[in-house]
Formats: sequence, C-alpha cells, structure tokens
Amino acid sequence: MGISYKVQEYGGTVVASGERYLTATMVEALDPVVYPMLGHICPYDDTMFNSWQVHTLIKELHHIPDSHPLDPTIREDLRALCDAVLAKPHRQLWFIGD
Repeated sequence: MGISYKVQEYGGTVVASGERYLTATMVEALDPVVYPMLGHICPYDDTMFNSWQVHTLIKELHHIPDSHPLDPTIREDLRALCDAVLAKPHRQLWFIGD
C-alpha cells in the first residue's frame, strides 16, 4: 500500500478521497526547501494541511517536472482534492501514512 489522502471537514466527515496512493519514494524525492508542503509529508504518519497550506501546495504541484516520480496523474488527483478543500470553509487535506 502507500500514503492515501482525503479531504475531511472539522467534524471528521470525509468529503473526498484520492484515487491513487503516494509512496515514500515519491515523497522523499522532494526537496523540502524547494517543495515545503510536499517535502514535509511524513510517509509513516499522518500529515494535515489547512486551507492556507493548500494554496501553497497547489503552486508546488504546478512546478514539479514531469520526470519526477510524483507522476502527473497523482498531481491531478491532488489538485482536485485541493479544490475540494477550498470549496468550503473548515476543510483539511489529510495524508495518511503507512
């Protein structure tokens, strides 16, 4: 398996879930200085981004080269969930580590 991701409201209701999985290799290949949001996802624990952090995450997703292990289909999946976070207040993007 890998790192799943979902959009959750403050009360715990899951609004949307990712269709794919990240791997530790994908996350560890991201320099946290260049990609401060993606580079700080913990592959072995849960990581949560609030709506402010999601704005930065969207910018990062647009700057990852196509040759990177974080392939374009996963990036598109993540962008869709970022949009879901920003669609309503009190939503968060969660990464559920192994």
